[in-house]
Amino acid sequence: ASVLDRCSLFTDIEIIESSIDRLRDKIGSQDIDDRLVDFFMCWMSLRQDEQVIFLSPSFLHTLQMLGPQQMSNYLKENKINIFTKRFVLLPFYQLGAGWFLFAIANPGSIMNEFKPEEDQSEDQNVPALLSCNIRNRTIPWDVVNSIRGLLNTEIRRLVPRPYEDGMPFTEDTFELFPTCQSGSEDWDKTNSGLFACLSAYSFFLLRGNPLTYEALGDEAPYFEDHFLSLPEFTFSSECVERFGQEFLALLENLRDIQKSKSRLLSRAE
Repeated sequence: ASVLDRCSLFTDIEIIESSIDRLRDKIGSQDIDDRLVDFFMCWMSLRQDEQVIFLSPSFLHTLQMLGPQQMSNYLKENKINIFTKRFVLLPFYQLGAGWFLFAIANPGSIMNEFKPEEDQSEDQNVPALLSCNIRNRTIPWDVVNSIRGLLNTEIRRLVPRPYEDGMPFTEDTFELFPTCQSGSEDWDKTNSGLFACLSAYSFFLLRGNPLTYEALGDEAPYFEDHFLSLPEFTFSSECVERFGQEFLALLENLRDIQKSKSRLLSRAE
């Protein structure tokens, strides 16, 4: 479904009310459901920023079930070119581990990794895959491999002769960097879904920041050190809970707006 179709669910007062109840119950617990995470990703997508795309939680699950070609067709049908983006943000829920947020950074710069050393420069963008998970759980490597498979399928579709074997996204050229993880006991009861949403918002705030070898400096290629040092990613469990309260206020405002519209329509009739 398109972003507008997904967001249109939240013009239904009953859906908003049930979402408010679920969020209110779960702010202090570990997980929120797909609908709430998807709504947040939709809400951010309405900003129509050219550098960031927020995909549905169902995207990676569908990729796992149907394979890269099917999802490549989806991207083609929706006219989405992920290689023009600074960040492609993909939430994923794994039973027992909670919510992950995967961030594909600078996918269009993958060919920089194959330049001769003399042609490499400090100001070239660095492609990488980042993952955020609040409780430092085991990375779902099957999902990571599926993401690389999708990117290889997409680059063969969109870029003429991208690389001699058409498989430029590998473990060596497109490394995974776990970021924003915490093994602290303080995080054990923090909502992993809200953490993933807040991490997505943090990536959005960083969309204009350069991700080059020069910008990373001594931290290159240690993306996790780079991001954890930035104020946008320096948040506590209290920040996550406060974000949940703001999210709840957003839903309550939407409910009130829809109720007002409904009353106006009733009077007009």
